[in-house]
Amino acid sequence: MVKRSKESYNTKQREHIIHFLKDAQNRHFTAEEIHYALSNAGSTAVKSPALATVYRTLDKLVKDGCLRKYIGGEGGKACYQYISEDAECAEHYHLKCTNCGILIHLNCDKIGTLVSHIRRKHSFVLDTSRTVLYGLCADCSKNI
Repeated sequence: MVKRSKESYNTKQREHIIHFLKDAQNRHFTAEEIHYALSNAGSTAVKSPALATVYRTLDKLVKDGCLRKYIGGEGGKACYQYISEDAECAEHYHLKCTNCGILIHLNCDKIGTLVSHIRRKHSFVLDTSRTVLYGLCADCSKNI
């Protein structure tokens, strides 16, 4: 179960950001993508948040355990994914394309065998809540 901070306060802009993330919880977004989407949403009920507000909100939600943060390699931008309160996903693997930057959620029973092997044979425990494997996606690998 995800732990939520009891110290949180909600503004309309913060609620707008959370609503956006909840609606797309199976996707990953950079702060800039979230800002762009909210700025172009056309909602007159809530003023779109400034980019700095988006960053502050994302940082707070990561600390509160509501978001997972994935850091792109070699200067890549961080991206975020909402974690629902009823999420039971302790192991969360991704594939990251080093060419186009796409982050793909990996649902594969075989990865558990690799994690067990690494623990048993190499005495190393992976952080399975945010493991990212790097390589080329199907589209980018067609060009090699």
